Amino acid sequence: MTSAETSDAISLAYQGMLIRSDLIQYSFSLRSSTFSAKEASDLVGWLAQEFTLGRCNWFASAISSMIGRENHIGFFHPDGHLLHAVVATAPQYGGELRGHGCDILGRRTLSRIASEMAEINPAFTMEIGDRIADPEFGQGEMEALIDLAGELPWTAHLVGRSPSAPDGHRLLDISCRLGMPAVTAVPQHSL
Repeated sequence: MTSAETSDAISLAYQGMLIRSDLIQYSFSLRSSTFSAKEASDLVGWLAQEFTLGRCNWFASAISSMIGRENHIGFFHPDGHLLHAVVATAPQYGGELRGHGCDILGRRTLSRIASEMAEINPAFTMEIGDRIADPEFGQGEMEALIDLAGELPWTAHLVGRSPSAPDGHRLLDISCRLGMPAVTAVPQHSL
């Protein structure tokens, strides 16, 4: 397989994960008379990009700091680079995954998550409990990540919160604390 074919296969795997995700379904709930479909799409797009392809380990580490190291699962390429990280809904011991896992995309069985990782790299390895240490988080970052988890219905209970009604503005405020660029309104011109 050429590198272009490999890249295409990885892109297709990520697209499939996103299309089937709870996050996409949740985006429809964020829409309201004061939060447009475009705002919801932009917000969900940023969250997916930021926490699937970049900071998934930070998100999983923040949540596992609340419930236990044994809930953090990292998937790695054979060269040791991070492929993805999730938080299990129950502690994991040994190498056999049981139950469900959560990431920014939603909640699904750990076996399904492992299958998704195998689509991206069939030779992946896995580590349980290798989360990012608390001192490595930036000022206010862990709190913002826990607030983010508290807003998502599939992770709220993991951080000791009850799922709240979807609120695009509240989720946008949290995302801005985590580095989402501020969206500026484009002036409307009349003809």
